[in-house]
Parts: sequence; structure tokens; C-alpha cells
Amino acid sequence: MNKYRIDRQELISGWDGFLKRKVHLIACGGTALTLLEIKPSTGCNLSCVFCSVSEGINDKIDYLVEPDYLVSEIAELVKLKKSKSIEINIGPQGEPLLYPDLCYLIEELKKIPKIDIISMNSNGRLLTKELIDKLIEAGLDRINVSFHSMNEETQKKVSGSAMSISNFKELVVYAKDRIEIFLAPVYIPKLNENIEPLIEFAKSYKTGNRIIGIQNFLNYKGGRNPVKQISFDDFYEMLAKLEKKHNIKLKLNPEDYNIVEDKVLTKPFKKNQTVDAVIKLPGRRNNEVIAEAKNRSITVYDCKFEAGKEIRVKLTRDKHNIFSGSRG
Repeated sequence: MNKYRIDRQELISGWDGFLKRKVHLIACGGTALTLLEIKPSTGCNLSCVFCSVSEGINDKIDYLVEPDYLVSEIAELVKLKKSKSIEINIGPQGEPLLYPDLCYLIEELKKIPKIDIISMNSNGRLLTKELIDKLIEAGLDRINVSFHSMNEETQKKVSGSAMSISNFKELVVYAKDRIEIFLAPVYIPKLNENIEPLIEFAKSYKTGNRIIGIQNFLNYKGGRNPVKQISFDDFYEMLAKLEKKHNIKLKLNPEDYNIVEDKVLTKPFKKNQTVDAVIKLPGRRNNEVIAEAKNRSITVYDCKFEAGKEIRVKLTRDKHNIFSGSRG
């Protein structure tokens, strides 16, 4: 029995055997770096007004990937890397704490040679002292918390859900000496412009170069866009002023996380290529499917779900080994 299993209502009722199919449903290590991002699930307990993928309340289909299959695939991918220090970031489209086998997944990943660090992106709403203890015991090294304001009304406005700031502070104090709690707020013009209290809060319990990571809100076609993004020139100018005022480094780079370039997984096909594929699953949105070709998944748009049907796909994306396209 999985001693770490989190007892929660399952997110989905899947199609027969689809979680066992050997189709890559996750983006895991498409970039030429020592950081590999994995996505064991979809779905979120919040509906943030700025979410780049419109998670939360929606009509999209959610997925869970079997942990043992995920671990075996990552183990093979890690073998390709030259570095002996690999970081795994659990960063799904949504909230990873909804994944029922999260702690088990972390424990098994930590057994893989060369995996040195395991981090997780979370909105923090489901964290408790008991769960933090389980995550630490399993081997989690860092929680990147999407925490956007020290004002409860502002926090509620941007995330769509109330959150007790005092309770969150208590959890940080409880965990800070045993696991890294890294604040990763998104700066959203007109919504949470007073970001300075977050900086001071992070400084109150952390030291060193990597104290807080402020992100620039970006407009995405498939996301929620309550405001217009500011340019990166303006964003970095703002960070420079805050750095000087608060005597802190805010413009972080890969070296601050010990992330370096490394060997990348070879792509079996490229953008604009037409490939033969087999439909395996419905996609997350209407008229979208997931097809398989050469043991890779391809998101196909404007396509009706017919399990097992052979189709031709014109690829429109191959970036980071994530493939998508339309019927060719």
C-alpha cells in the first residue's frame, strides 16, 4: 500500500485503461537544461483571474498520470542527461496537491540516480502542517508558492478565493527550517501593484540571493486576461528600483538555481512536418484529441474523438518536445 496516498475525491473518471497507455501525456524535460518539469495532473482548486491556462472552474477534461509509469519514463530521460545533479519541478497546469499520489511520486523520484532536487509549484491553499511533514518525509526540497499579496482582499480578488494571511505565515514559520518556501508572486498591473510587503515578508525568513521570485503577468490567447501586460523593459526597470530600495536581488537567472544547459531529448519529428498518428484520448477541450506517433503524444485541434482512428497530422509546434497540430 502507498503509505503517502492523499485521500481525496478523484478528479476524473477516465476512459478504460487510458492511464496505462504508453503515451507521453506530460512535458518532461524537453528543454536542454538540468531542470525537468513534469505534469502528473491537471485541474485546480482556484480560478485565478490571471491564469495563463484558464484553470479552475471550466469545462475542460482533467487527467491523472499513473505515478509508476511517470517515474519509469523520467528515469529513462534522466539517463540522457550528462549532469549528476538534476532538478525535477512538479509544475502541472493547476494544483499538484490535488494529485492523490503526490508524496509517493516524490519518494520514488528521489530514488532515481542523479535526481538531486525536487521542487513543486503550488498555490498553497491545501497545505497543512501534517501535509508539509509528509512532503518533507517523501523528499520534497522546495515549494514555490504562488502567493500574490499580503492583503487578504487583494489575495481574494486575484485568486477568486479567500486566504488567511496569518495562517499562511504560521505554516511558513513551521516549515522554513526544514524545507525551502519560495514565494513566487505574479505582478499584475492595477490588481496587486503593492508588491513590497511580499518582499519584506520573504526577507523576514530567508537569506541569500534566492529570496523571492516576482513574475511578470503575460497575456495568453488561452488564458484569463484581466489587464494588459507591461513590457519586460518596464518590468525589469521596476525590479531594479525595488532591488535598490530593499537591498535584495530580484532579477533571478538559471544560475541562481544551479540550472545549466544539458543534453536534450531528440525530437522524432519537427514543426511543419506531416506525420501519421493514432487517436488515443479526448483532448482537454472540445474538438481536440491526443494522438500518438513514435511513442509521443500530439495534441490535435479541430478533430473529433474516435479512439484508434489513424489520422495524418500537420505539426504546428515542436518547442520543448511538446507537439501539436491539425489534421493534415
